[in-house]
Amino acid sequence: MKGEALQVIRHDYHAVHSSGARPLSAVKFIVLHCMETFSLVGADEGTGSWFENLASKGSAHFGVDDDSTQQYLPLTAVAWGAPPLNYNGVHIEASGRSALDRPKWLGDYDPMLTREAWLVAHLCRELAIPLRVLDAEDLARCGDDPAHKAGIVTHETVSAVFRQSDHTDPGPGFPMAVLMDRAKQFHVHGHLVAVHKTEAGPQQDKSRKPRPIRRILRCHR
Repeated sequence: MKGEALQVIRHDYHAVHSSGARPLSAVKFIVLHCMETFSLVGADEGTGSWFENLASKGSAHFGVDDDSTQQYLPLTAVAWGAPPLNYNGVHIEASGRSALDRPKWLGDYDPMLTREAWLVAHLCRELAIPLRVLDAEDLARCGDDPAHKAGIVTHETVSAVFRQSDHTDPGPGFPMAVLMDRAKQFHVHGHLVAVHKTEAGPQQDKSRKPRPIRRILRCHR
């Protein structure tokens, strides 16, 4: 695929909103979002730029588009992503819109899905999170019981169960089964390509971003 290698995670932006620190042992969920943008490339940079703005009123740990992956917060930081799963969740923003249908996701956004699948597999392995999707009934059962090391959930499911937000991303057309199949391929027998982290890139890398993506309109603390 074009763009940077799947295992490259850039750190060109730092989200200004978070709610302190947490131990990694507290993380039980990977929460999937979408950026509500049609941009295929430059979307993770645009979202990173927006998260650096106090007016954003939200944050996530990662952003993914067709050609790169950005990390906006360390995993030990509590993002403002989807309450009440902020303290226990790692939040991933993907390029795309919740209104997209399945053929569109599997067409223009297919490279992003592969990149996001690698990231999900990597995080599940590093954080000992089961590589499984939780529906609303599953999430409701998890509660605060530490015995339930949960799994992967969408912002839509979090909203439906806890009713602390009204977001419906990544939407009904999102090809979750395809994402999970690819993540499982990356995760076979626990083998995964090592992550090569990079420092903030040169100024010209930031210059290719679109205007900041103002997708989060309310505080998600």
